[in-house]
Amino acid sequence: VRAAAVPATPLSRFAQRCFLRVKRSKRDVSVILRQDLTNLGPRGTVASVRPGYARNFLIPTGQAVYATPEALVSLEQEADKLRQFHEERAAVTELKRLRRRYMRMKLFFNRGPVTKETVLQCVIGQYGLDITPEQVDLPGDPITAPGKYEVVFRPLEGLEIRRFVTLGAEDEDVYAAMAFYQGDK
Repeated sequence: VRAAAVPATPLSRFAQRCFLRVKRSKRDVSVILRQDLTNLGPRGTVASVRPGYARNFLIPTGQAVYATPEALVSLEQEADKLRQFHEERAAVTELKRLRRRYMRMKLFFNRGPVTKETVLQCVIGQYGLDITPEQVDLPGDPITAPGKYEVVFRPLEGLEIRRFVTLGAEDEDVYAAMAFYQGDK
């Protein structure tokens, strides 16, 4: 079928074929993408494509499914599961990050007494950790005798981190290192 007003040149025939193709095509169909496709969108997107593209390529290769009401409900359920998974993953990542920050912590005090408040000042000042006095357990409050004491930090419910507080230079290795650097052997 030719339009009478259009001259018969190769460019106009091409334009005419494109116009007729668009005019003759059926409605686009909606599909849900099962994987990321550069020309259509990310996984889980509802895309509108030509029926032949969906029927002959996307559906048989498993890259998409027709957007039926049942498929849309399952898409919402899958999105909820994925959202929950990402929230759990973020929580685990935050716990690991928090644990690493506490594990790098070394607490040395030259003189006593060491109380919860002095430990909190050190932890907040040097390491920037948010902690309250109720989240710190000292073996004796205050610590007055030189030595190495285990302190328990509970920054979150279910997370318990044990670190050592050293008061004075009780350890012989510390004395040996100090003597070495002072020139005594």
